[in-house]
Amino acid sequence: MKKIILSLVILAGVIWSFDALVGAKQETCPKDAPWTKVDGLSGFTYTFDVPEGYEVTDNCYKASTDVVYGSGDTVEAQDKYELSHASFKLVEVEQPEQPEEPEEPPVDEPEQPEEPKDPETPETPEEPEAPAEEPYVPDNTPIVGK
Repeated sequence: MKKIILSLVILAGVIWSFDALVGAKQETCPKDAPWTKVDGLSGFTYTFDVPEGYEVTDNCYKASTDVVYGSGDTVEAQDKYELSHASFKLVEVEQPEQPEEPEEPPVDEPEQPEEPKDPETPETPEEPEAPAEEPYVPDNTPIVGK
């Protein structure tokens, strides 16, 4: 009788273990927001094309039965198995607000200083030009010798 009970306990344990294996779901990478999942991959490396205004903070990939988490927009399978799928956690990049610059009133341009003169050339003060004088010719001058 003990053998029958022991056999039934062993058989129940085997059935329970088999049921757990069959009913177990294989682990995959996240697919719900904020994650973006890419299925149908092959090869050992994949780089995700990040949409403008977002950055990738975390990633996940599956190669064979290995599910590996990391960070960045590139995943690389480390084993002999190729990638089957990958997921990327996207976070919106916050754009810093640019404060509006107040309009400044126009400023008069300062006068440009004169260019320095060559030190080897002596400076001569500029004199104002005198008006040209016509030579004085008297009207009634006698002509001698004719």
